[in-house]
Amino acid sequence: MVAFIVFAGIVAMFLPFVFRQKNPVIDQPSQISAPPTNAVAVNKNFEHAPAHPVTSRKKHTPESDAEAINPADTENENYVADRVAELHDLAMTDDSNSLVVIISELDSRDPRIRKAALDATVQFGSRDAIPALQDELNHTDEPEEKVDLQKAIDFLALPTMSEAANAQADENGGPF
Repeated sequence: MVAFIVFAGIVAMFLPFVFRQKNPVIDQPSQISAPPTNAVAVNKNFEHAPAHPVTSRKKHTPESDAEAINPADTENENYVADRVAELHDLAMTDDSNSLVVIISELDSRDPRIRKAALDATVQFGSRDAIPALQDELNHTDEPEEKVDLQKAIDFLALPTMSEAANAQADENGGPF
């Protein structure tokens, strides 16, 4: 009985290999050399080279490859990432100048920087930001941004824990 179970287990392990269908696209050797790393060195006949059957279904042209390796895009992405990180760092301080810098990015051209500035404003937690948020709310046309701005205004307008405790104490006539 044990021998039968072991034999069945071995057969079950090797069945996928026995009945595997050959995939002609994967099993054939690739005839394509690596693409040039420098966009300037692109061959003029590159558009006639066969596309890799597995990874690419799109026709390559020198223009599309030059766009894919655009240094300006890389610089912009790096700038946005650095600015977002800086805004998050500024949100962790208690310096009023940091809040001024954060608020100045609420009208940035890049939506990712605007979102990071809004998040940093909420994280900073100062009601001093409410007028700037309301001003930005009046100037934006994006419905999602309007909702996010209003939520931030509502959140910053909430009473703090100490204000709520003081209000409760005043209502009860004392600290207890």
